[in-house]
Parts: sequence; C-alpha cells; structure tokens
Amino acid sequence: MGQALGCPEAWIIDPPGNHSLAKVWRIEMCESTVKPLTSMKPRQKAFIVALNGGIELQNRLLSMGLHIGKEVEVLLPCTRANGPAIVVAGETRLAIGYGMASQIMVAADPA
Repeated sequence: MGQALGCPEAWIIDPPGNHSLAKVWRIEMCESTVKPLTSMKPRQKAFIVALNGGIELQNRLLSMGLHIGKEVEVLLPCTRANGPAIVVAGETRLAIGYGMASQIMVAADPA
C-alpha cells in the first residue's frame, strides 16, 4: 500500500488475541480511509483504528469488546433518524447508538 499524499505514517495493527497469526494489517491513517462507524454501509467490514470521546465512553466501548484493531461488520447502519447501528464484532452482535458510533473511527478492511 503506498503512502497517500498528505497522510501521516502508516500504522501496523496486530489485533489482540491473534498474535499467532502471521497476517498483520497495515492501515494507512488518511482522511480518505479513516471514517466514523456512522458512515459505513451495510455488510461493510472495517477495523477500529481509534476510539474518540472521554474516558467513560472509551471504557464502555472496551467493555463491549470494541478496541483498536478489532474487526467489525455493520449489519444495519445508523443515522440520527433511524436508531442504533447493528454491528458484529467477533461472535457478538451489538446495537450502538449514533452518538457512540460517531466516536468509533474505522478503516476499511485492506483485504
């Protein structure tokens, strides 16, 4: 993956719990690739690259199993009007409201 113009250096993310896997994801931290979870479409997969918001929100997301490096798939996207997003993270389905989902920054699955 090449470095896009105006982008910070690439980050290497080895998802927690998968240290035995040889595959390491390389995600470029660019405005064009990093977006909030609220902007994802149905059945789109991505990796969490940042958790914004206060410490309480970050702890809540971590307690739900959402951490940097975690792969998520959106089953039902959310907008302010239609209620929570339905997200699959591992074996778990989660309903996440717009406010929380807007603080979860993701990058599309590079595969």
